[in-house]
Amino acid sequence: MATLTGCLCLILTLWMAGSSRPAINRTVASDPWWGTKEAREIESLADGYRAARNFAAVEAVDQRGYQRSLQRHDDRAEFVYLTGMGAARLLQYRYRDAFDALLRAREIALRLRDRVSLAAVAVNLSSLYLQTWDLESAVRAAEEGLSADSPSRRTYYRLPLILQLGKLHQMLGDGRAAVFFQDAIEEARVQNNVAQEARAWDLLGEERLRGGQIELAERDAGEAFRLRISAVPLDLPWSYARLGAVKLAQGDLADAARFTDRAIKASEAGGSVGFPRYLLIHQRGEIRLAHDDRAGALRDFSSAVNEAGLWRQGALPARSSLVAANVQLETRVFRSYIETAAREALRSHADGLTRESFEAAELNRSASMRASLSLRETWRRKLSLDYWQTAAKLRTERRPERTAQLELALTRMEAKAGLGEFSNNFENFRGQDSLIHFRRGLSNSAVFLSLYLGEKESYLWAVTQNSLNMYRLAAAQEVRSEIREFRRAIRGAGSNDQEGRGAEVTGGRLYAVLFGQLSKEEAAKPEWLLSLDDELFELPFPALLTERKGGGLEYLVENHSVQVVPGALALMGDLTGANRAGHGEAEQRNRARAERDWFLGVGDPINNSADPRWSSGRFMVSTWFHAPLQLNRLVGSGAEVGSSARSWTGDGGESDSFAKVLTGAEARRDRFLELAAHKPGVIHLATHVIARQIAGQKREQVAFGIDPSGTIETLSATDVAALDASGAVVAMTGCASGAGDIEPGAGLLGLTRAWQLAGARAVIATGWPVSDTSGGLFDVFYRNLRSESPAEAMRRSQVEMIHSGSWRSNPSYWGAYGVSAGANSGGRTR
Repeated sequence: MATLTGCLCLILTLWMAGSSRPAINRTVASDPWWGTKEAREIESLADGYRAARNFAAVEAVDQRGYQRSLQRHDDRAEFVYLTGMGAARLLQYRYRDAFDALLRAREIALRLRDRVSLAAVAVNLSSLYLQTWDLESAVRAAEEGLSADSPSRRTYYRLPLILQLGKLHQMLGDGRAAVFFQDAIEEARVQNNVAQEARAWDLLGEERLRGGQIELAERDAGEAFRLRISAVPLDLPWSYARLGAVKLAQGDLADAARFTDRAIKASEAGGSVGFPRYLLIHQRGEIRLAHDDRAGALRDFSSAVNEAGLWRQGALPARSSLVAANVQLETRVFRSYIETAAREALRSHADGLTRESFEAAELNRSASMRASLSLRETWRRKLSLDYWQTAAKLRTERRPERTAQLELALTRMEAKAGLGEFSNNFENFRGQDSLIHFRRGLSNSAVFLSLYLGEKESYLWAVTQNSLNMYRLAAAQEVRSEIREFRRAIRGAGSNDQEGRGAEVTGGRLYAVLFGQLSKEEAAKPEWLLSLDDELFELPFPALLTERKGGGLEYLVENHSVQVVPGALALMGDLTGANRAGHGEAEQRNRARAERDWFLGVGDPINNSADPRWSSGRFMVSTWFHAPLQLNRLVGSGAEVGSSARSWTGDGGESDSFAKVLTGAEARRDRFLELAAHKPGVIHLATHVIARQIAGQKREQVAFGIDPSGTIETLSATDVAALDASGAVVAMTGCASGAGDIEPGAGLLGLTRAWQLAGARAVIATGWPVSDTSGGLFDVFYRNLRSESPAEAMRRSQVEMIHSGSWRSNPSYWGAYGVSAGANSGGRTR
């Protein structure tokens, strides 16, 4: 379950809510419009509605002013009214509509070259990103706002900027937030802005609560409450929500419930309480759980999940924002419901709760991937050339500050292109019928295994056509420790007998920890579909050891095909309804199509200027401040990709009708993209994978050959996700090509996910660097792929390696490869 302070975070709208419109700068004030009777009337109405906290009415009045400014062709008035509309929409939690208004205001500020107005919009956008949990974009936008601020100028947005920066530092957890909130309190007093001073006290109290300073947090919340009683009573619901959180932390459950109920009632009446409704309901659930009212807590957590789904519909249609919403909803809402329902199911043996806990575990899993897939065609159609030029700059940019600016620009353009697309609808997967459809869609030979790691205890749900069972597992830290030990042992098993024996012991123990409780029927299913969580994404499942019939040990992959799937909801489209009826016919069509699909491979590119294949007619630019990245040559990768092509075509040669292999000087990025546009059925990349650390996150890129200047050409995850690889099987055999950041709910990010977003039906990637090889495993894989699914083809190739009697029999080699199903593949292994 989420920690207490982590799930009670106020999402305060930091843009002038409850106070008058920001002061209009001198250039704007000189415009004749602002002295007219109509302009004064609009301002008076807006101020009155704002004081009454009627933000829908504020929006309508600003809309009227905006229409008049359009008629007058008055850009500066347009800017002011659009900014006001954006703030009013933000206070109504209508994030996409707010973004639309603020983005149009930003375009006007850019056109007018008004640096101050541009920075003011950046502060608004930062608040919007923060409310939708996109912390990275919020930081970048706030940095834009800083560009025009100075203590001497005292810009009109200085106060909300200070608050915003404090909130960002609070979420970063770097210990600097309190200073910003204290500065904001002083600034609010200078401006005589009681509403914003109260919010600063709220945020300071929240920071104290996060640090365990409960008495100080109560004092700060009390000061905000006092200010609101005396000057802004309409903002009291904000204090009710905050005091409810403080009282819960103190263990005063009666007062915690009383204040939280008042906040919920205010939200039902349309009042602004600083919390989206789902967080308030979740807070009440926490109170009830602390009171040992498990039934009441479950009702609240279930309701919070439903409310969160509705809230998610407003998330900005950009990849980073969708992922951020996915992650935060998992940690703040879904985990409470999953763990409470699972514990109650195990305690009471209630089948209904087992179903509910399973549905909750799967409901939010990879929701950002599903939303991005539904937006894929919209992005392709609407994103401009500027987007791709920005992405190209990002691939080669080394300066962190410039990288942040480029990533923010991409997020902004994606969100703009996706406006009006309600692609992030809340999926209905919480009824008995949905689960029945899902189970019937599984083949009789398959078991769907959903794993969840909790800090106190973990869970496994096993689903077959005829059953749904749940098992309690060890706490997350114990499982993580076993995974790390197993990975270390198996990677060293090829060169050390002791490590090899350690891998056997750990692999057997880990299998028992995760799957030892499965029924005989479940454990015997030959096709395993794995829906994963946390560090389980780094576990080489095929190399786990099971007990052989008659004694001894054997690898899991010897009896089971294994593939990681993006979650149950990602499979529902292919596993339900009419698709079930035509299952056999569809498979026959897929196999017939696969035999006609052509192979595109890249291997052994020219990765450095010392390569003898490097043309002497070219030149490499190198200066003291910029030395192009040089990579070692992958000598065997050319043979690997050629051998793989021959295995796929089955004709003993590399017929251009069925295969195209790019090596040496031809293994260039543009040539690959040119051929990839013709929809190969198989894409095999035997190249380096470059990992960059940017703002604490990994950014993986596929490396191609060097360009005339000696610079390595790459494809980033952004580039890959924009490709159309619909139905393709993609293999990446470079160093740790399956690596990436793991986020709660969102899963494994990186190149594997990027290919899934591009439409690949399966992605084969490595969990750690493997020896450069001329083929072996992939020769067998492609021979089998002509008639089998990717998961079964990989299983057969790994089994053949196990029994090869060569160095390839060691799990440190074949165990590195894993299969991930695409979100549109149905996850079927046959």
